[in-house]
Amino acid sequence: MSAKEDILKYLGEKSHEGALQSELYELGYSRSTIAEAIESLESEKRIVRREVGKKAYRIWLVEEAPFPIKGLLRLGVLKAVEYPHALLTARDFEKKHDVRVIVYNSALELTNALALG
Repeated sequence: MSAKEDILKYLGEKSHEGALQSELYELGYSRSTIAEAIESLESEKRIVRREVGKKAYRIWLVEEAPFPIKGLLRLGVLKAVEYPHALLTARDFEKKHDVRVIVYNSALELTNALALG
């Protein structure tokens, strides 16, 4: 696995909590490799990073960030057949905006995601 893949896997396990950038150094890569991977993932809009103190950053997967992200529409739907219109609308929005569709298996998961942002 590459540093980017390991970071994405680690952040996926952390879910809405995210991870401090300093935690990522424990993955076994050098600081410069982690920094380059984070920069690359940010430019690919796969992760988002927020400053939480002096030179301390918390990182989330874009789909898991517990706050709105400018220029990104996150659409969460339940797994059901009555939502094709929502998916068609999302596809129309993709022409001008970054759209992420997240399909949840249960209403509890969806409600939790809404509550967390």
